[in-house]
Amino acid sequence: MAGKEKSARKTSPTRRGRKGEQAWTIKRDAAGVKEIDDEVDFIIKVSNAMGMKMLITVPAFDVGPLSIEEIQDEAVQRLRYLADKLARHGIRISLEFCGVPTCAINQFGTAYDVVETVDRDNVGITLDTFHFRAMGSKWEDLERAARRSSLSTSTTRKTCLSAPCWTTSASGPARAA
Repeated sequence: MAGKEKSARKTSPTRRGRKGEQAWTIKRDAAGVKEIDDEVDFIIKVSNAMGMKMLITVPAFDVGPLSIEEIQDEAVQRLRYLADKLARHGIRISLEFCGVPTCAINQFGTAYDVVETVDRDNVGITLDTFHFRAMGSKWEDLERAARRSSLSTSTTRKTCLSAPCWTTSASGPARAA
């Protein structure tokens, strides 16, 4: 939100995992949780006013030394929260993995595993061929998704661009696309 100090995202080392190792977690205080709720309420308000039915969400960047499992767990929690809140308004969510080394979810297979674990009817994947190729996503993962019918035309970039949609990032404000 413009003009507001960002308190929602605080990345800090905490003791977890094997003895003596540090892992990065994203902690949210009460003000941070309220900020997220306000942002989601704003997205819903604008989406309803403009007839937008798709929110494209982008994972965080530069998350420190979190493991794939920690990243997936956090992504699942956040996507379930968003999915449940947005479903009441008929809004779908599309997770866009980004083929960049610093992106928390940068391969199709990881994004697919997250979406399958989220297990919500209004959550899918944005399949951007640039990002698919950039970080060496595996063709086998795409075939696995196609066999399980989790990948549909309603979650592709082409469909998102032909209809009004939102793009949001864990590290930045939402914007109409």
